[in-house]
Order: sequence, then C-alpha cells, then structure tokens
Amino acid sequence: MTRLKQRVAAAGAVGRVAFRGSLPHAEALQAYALADVYVSINEMGNLSNATLEAIAAGCAIILPQSRPERPCDTTTDRLIPPDAAVRYGPIDDHTALARSLEVLARDPGRVEALRLGSRRVASGLLETWPTRIAREWRLLDDLATSRRPA
Repeated sequence: MTRLKQRVAAAGAVGRVAFRGSLPHAEALQAYALADVYVSINEMGNLSNATLEAIAAGCAIILPQSRPERPCDTTTDRLIPPDAAVRYGPIDDHTALARSLEVLARDPGRVEALRLGSRRVASGLLETWPTRIAREWRLLDDLATSRRPA
C-alpha cells in the first residue's frame, strides 16, 4: 500500500485518490456516496456485496474482464452492462487498470454516463432489504404450505 500511496503522491493526485481499508457499514455507505468511481479487483469474483453497494450508490464501476475459463464473473458480465462498468483486462493487468482510471479522470462526461448506467442497473437489479425479506418469507410460506399433510 505504501508504494501505491507514493505513486499517487508523485502523480499529484493525493486529494483525488483515497485508500480505505475495512470500514463499518455506515462509513462504507458514506464513502460510496463521496466516490465517483469504484474499482473492484476481487480475485474470487466481482459481483460482491461491495460492488452491489457501489452500484446502489450510483458509482461508475471499473471491473476486470471476466474469466470464463474458471468460470468467474460471467454472470457479472450479464448483469452489469458496458454502460455501467468499464472492464479493463485481466485482473492482474495493473497497467490496463491504470489506463482505465486515467481515461476516466480525463473524461468527467464518461464518468457521469457510467454513474447513470449504474443507477439503471440498481433500479432493475436491486431491491430493498424489507422487500427482499418479504419476498423470501412468502416463498418459505408457500413451500411450507404446499408440504403440509392433508
């Protein structure tokens, strides 16, 4: 992390880049609200709670390309379209990630377009916890009802 912070400083971008470790949920939501761009480099897959929270917050999203040979993130490709996320290349291609960030830093209009795409994804994909819990209770109730002895 120190090396990354030094590179950000050398680029004169200290006020534009924040490195965050683990945050309590409420603080994480505040961080998303302040962010323009969210980058995921999750080795296990990028359709994580963190990515979904960033989408719900309307962040522009940067993801590595899916890895169909594993398979990894192929569902993510289907659920998060190109108008909501930039896919930069293989997960370990740091140069491609840096280029993607540089392109977005120079094009606020593209960032805003991605943010709008992210909001569209959120409205079609995500639901509130109360709505989801109610739906799952109905499903459990339907299952329980259909298995009651006659």
